[in-house]
Amino acid sequence: MPVLFWIDVTIYCLSTIISFSLCLIVFGAEPGNRINQFFGLYCFFSALWTLFAALLRFSLWLNKGDPDFLAGCATLSFLLSGPFLLLFTSRYVKKRLMVTDFISAGGILFYLVLTYPVFAKLLQHNHYLGANGTTHVTYTTLGLVAASIPIVFIACSVVLFWIYRRNIAERYLFLSVVILLTGMVVGGILDINVPILSFATLVSVVILGTGVVGKQLFNPLKEKNRELKEEIGERQKTEKALRKSEAQVRALLAGIPDAIFTLDEKGTFLDYIAPDDFKPYESPDIFIGKKQSEVLPENISKEFEVHIANALESGKVQLYEYAMDAGGRTGHFEARISKIAENRVLGILRDVTKRKSLEEDLLQARKMEAIGRLAGGIAHDFNNILTVILNYSDLTLLEQGLPGSLKTDLEEIRKAALRAAELTAQLLAFSRKQLLIPKVLNLNSILSETKDMLSRLLGEAIELRFNLEPEPWLVKIDPGQIHQVIMNLAINARDALPTGGIFTVITKNEEIHEKQIMIRDELLPGQYVRVGFKDSGTGMDNETMNKIFEPFFTTKTEKHGTGLGLATVHGIIKQSNGVITVHSEPGMGTTFEIYLPRTGEKEEASPEKVLKGENTAVKDSTILLVEDEEAIRISLAKILKTRGFKVKTADSPEAAEKIIDSYQGVIDLLISDIVMSGGKSGFQLVNSIRSRKKNLKTIFITGYTDEIISSYGKLNEGVQIMQKPFEIDSLLAMIDSVLTSNSGS
Repeated sequence: MPVLFWIDVTIYCLSTIISFSLCLIVFGAEPGNRINQFFGLYCFFSALWTLFAALLRFSLWLNKGDPDFLAGCATLSFLLSGPFLLLFTSRYVKKRLMVTDFISAGGILFYLVLTYPVFAKLLQHNHYLGANGTTHVTYTTLGLVAASIPIVFIACSVVLFWIYRRNIAERYLFLSVVILLTGMVVGGILDINVPILSFATLVSVVILGTGVVGKQLFNPLKEKNRELKEEIGERQKTEKALRKSEAQVRALLAGIPDAIFTLDEKGTFLDYIAPDDFKPYESPDIFIGKKQSEVLPENISKEFEVHIANALESGKVQLYEYAMDAGGRTGHFEARISKIAENRVLGILRDVTKRKSLEEDLLQARKMEAIGRLAGGIAHDFNNILTVILNYSDLTLLEQGLPGSLKTDLEEIRKAALRAAELTAQLLAFSRKQLLIPKVLNLNSILSETKDMLSRLLGEAIELRFNLEPEPWLVKIDPGQIHQVIMNLAINARDALPTGGIFTVITKNEEIHEKQIMIRDELLPGQYVRVGFKDSGTGMDNETMNKIFEPFFTTKTEKHGTGLGLATVHGIIKQSNGVITVHSEPGMGTTFEIYLPRTGEKEEASPEKVLKGENTAVKDSTILLVEDEEAIRISLAKILKTRGFKVKTADSPEAAEKIIDSYQGVIDLLISDIVMSGGKSGFQLVNSIRSRKKNLKTIFITGYTDEIISSYGKLNEGVQIMQKPFEIDSLLAMIDSVLTSNSGS
């Protein structure tokens, strides 16, 4: 027998074995699954077809049996495999269609109807073996129609696999069906003398067998495993999203300047999140799993327990404020505790140290404002009274032949009045309401002038050192006020050096940049002259240093201090647009540093002082004195007359204008109070008479504060002003300067 015969028979036998094996595997894996059922039936009828095809060839070779019957059974089995293949395909690609089910059911019914004609040998006849061992058959018209119909089912399966190829992972199923379709068309319908149909069938079932066995295609455990993998994948995605969300929440919470924590009903920390720089604790590890009584002081812990219990019982938010040591400083904290579960509370801890400090600063500012208002309110009347006392004391002291004891008493009265004037000035200074007459000056000159006085003030036991900038920038400040600052700081250093030591005065030009601002918030970028006063004395602790500029705060005994010295210094520097800082440690001395802004103006030439009442002004000069306070007007007029001046007096601006209009001589100088009864001010008086007396020289005197004076008009540059109470020598020096100047003022 030719080789092709045996190849054809062997291929059909192998296909039968593989198809039956696949049928058993699929039905055994999950018989209740529709996909398994239709695929198993497809394999079953494929196995029957290849079995009857092999038996047909043996029947023809041995010339035994009924070849037409075997051919009919093979044909019917092959026909029935097509609809079941289409039913399987439509479900496998997850696109079950009514039309595919209808076509498949119609095909199955059609083939069952053909069962009788098959056995009646109406489809095929005249089966024989060719010379090369291949099988040949003659189809009837009905047989050709019946044999062509499976091609439609196989082609539909190919189309479904192609259209929905993205829905399937096993692409080899598509390949096996294509190979089967090719073998059906080429080997079955064309009937060529090569066993192509059997070979294509074998390749198709081998591919299917590889998928079913090797890939565990229809194994229910594989499907469960796939579902588990999908579920695990979804869980992993969810967990990843949760971790990302938690990280985002933690990052968000870390950006909040508060610490957030949860506690159970026993006070155990379950979670704790805080910024890196949050004090007093830097790591959450200190809290997690520990009770709050283990990490907080006992007195604070007991209060916490009460608030936790109240929050759990009432459900209302509990607010708790406490103070404790935080990184070497006393920190103030505010805790809000709220119930979030039956046995759990949420806490938000906020560091309110800065807020407390601001509240204290505000309280201090209000205290200073209140005292300033009080001082400003009484300053005018008090200064007028002191002016009268000083004037009459000076007048009496000028009289000849006074008894020594009376002269001594008058000197004491005068000293007491000056001390009272100094006290008033201090009250106005720290409240920043004193009248300043700033001048452009070189601080080195001011400090050099005070060197001898500082040496006498400090005493021999204290070494005075100067470390001055060679060419300091110019600043604009009231010379008298900066003298007062220097004296107060020197006295403060002397008291801190009871057994002697070193007192160093420093000046330094400094340019402060944006990144260098670390000295209080009010120090802005710019150019400054820094003046330092450093002593090697006893120093101060933080608590004392924080109160050092408060009014009436003093570490001295009641008889040796009023508590206004450093408060006055602070007020003068602030009113002069400067900043003052203090650095001190117990036993390490104290350093006061003053930052005064550089000015672009030129230095002013200071007038020479008139000493002992000797003026160099033009003799017989006429002065118009305008003062609504009678005692001051009379006493001041007498003093000026004793110094050789002609004096005209007026008690109001209106009276002064009448004198100017009616006086036949020349009025050389106008001395006028600024704020007077009747509503018209000294500024208004000068503006009124300037239209007629353009070159009239003017000196203003006042007992009011700068704040009140500014409400009556702007104080122009170059205008001379004398603050009451004043010493007569100072007034005479100013008169001399104004009268000898070339321009009116």
